[in-house]
Amino acid sequence: TLSRCGPFVINISSADSPAPLVLEGTCVPGAAVPGRCLVSESLLEVEADVGAWLVVVRRDVHCNVVETAAGQTPMRATVSGPAPVHPQVLEKGDGSVQVSFRT
Repeated sequence: TLSRCGPFVINISSADSPAPLVLEGTCVPGAAVPGRCLVSESLLEVEADVGAWLVVVRRDVHCNVVETAAGQTPMRATVSGPAPVHPQVLEKGDGSVQVSFRT
């Protein structure tokens, strides 16, 4: 089972054949799993009325980066707190999103 993304080569041979069959391919990441996503930093304190942001990198179950692709379900973010907060999510195109908000 392949669990890391990237190119791979398969050589199929037998004692009866002098030349092996060589197959080349690429293992691509699976669907993004929120629990495996990488967050740029933890926000422990955010000052009132000051903007804050963080970057989230999509990763699959094996921690491979999942790049943004057409038709992919967009990442969403919600923020809860003492007052309504409406975060903005910006797709960066490389598998990461920037989440920004003002408290």
